Amino acid sequence: MLYSCFDSEKNDIERVESDMKEIKISDINAMSPDSYVLIDIRDEGSLLYGGIPGAVAVSREEIFKDYRMALSQFPSDKALILYCQRGEVSQEAADYLEQQGLNAYSLIGGYNAYLISTMQDETVDLKEKQKKAEEEKKRPYYCLYIRWQGFHADGQAVSGDPETQTGIV
Repeated sequence: MLYSCFDSEKNDIERVESDMKEIKISDINAMSPDSYVLIDIRDEGSLLYGGIPGAVAVSREEIFKDYRMALSQFPSDKALILYCQRGEVSQEAADYLEQQGLNAYSLIGGYNAYLISTMQDETVDLKEKQKKAEEEKKRPYYCLYIRWQGFHADGQAVSGDPETQTGIV
């Protein structure tokens, strides 16, 4: 939801409803990968820092210049999920595409939200690994002493300590 100040003298805040569709990382994770196309609209310099796996880069300029040409490679039955660095530019682009009749969404928080989500997942994994390691330390372990028995080349039986590889003939 967007809020806007229309009367600065009274400092009244009027709620402005937006038809803009937004989506969270958790919602994308719950969707079938075949149901959407993830589109990275950041500039080339930002793309060098990484992106969300499976995303296709289409510049913001291409979308506003000729969206039909820029998006012609994607099936029309799939939702278009756009993201930028923070989710602001992708809101504008997704809103524009919605006005053109396309099923477009903006990723809330953009690439930054994805990075934070990934770090949180890694933190949870790390905590689980640390907990498991602590449980392993508390668990008693047993040492099994094994005696070995073998034969010399001349056929005599030999037994002894496997650690020192010494034996009694």
